[in-house]
Amino acid sequence: MSNLTKFQQVFKEKLNLYTIISRQTKIQHLVRTTNQIFQINKHIIYKRRKCDETRTIDK
Repeated sequence: MSNLTKFQQVFKEKLNLYTIISRQTKIQHLVRTTNQIFQINKHIIYKRRKCDETRTIDK
């Protein structure tokens, strides 16, 4: 194997690794964002229930 083909092979492997890492990072970011949205929704639902409970008590 010549130096050039060896370099090309290593370059290709590094590029593949970089692509995989980049995808994982994007997925992690998506998961984190989705989890934050779920937390906010849970909080809103909790607040709404609390508000409904106080309303029924007031009536």
